[in-house]
Amino acid sequence: MKYCAMCHGQDGLQVPVAPLGRKSWLGSKATEFLVVIIAGGKTSGGMPAWGLDYGGFMAREEILAIVQYLRSIAQ
Repeated sequence: MKYCAMCHGQDGLQVPVAPLGRKSWLGSKATEFLVVIIAGGKTSGGMPAWGLDYGGFMAREEILAIVQYLRSIAQ
């Protein structure tokens, strides 16, 4: 989570278009959508790619675990 918090903040609410700390926002996004964004990044928003296939260091299983974790702690 330290990599997410650098931009999204400790509460996940610093990036208005992607409020990771909001259960309602996360609930409106399919798991695969979130995995694709985390893995491949978002060049228009300045988010780096974290997936192995895109030059990052996270395997798909790790990204899935992050999505599950975010869903479990969102308010």
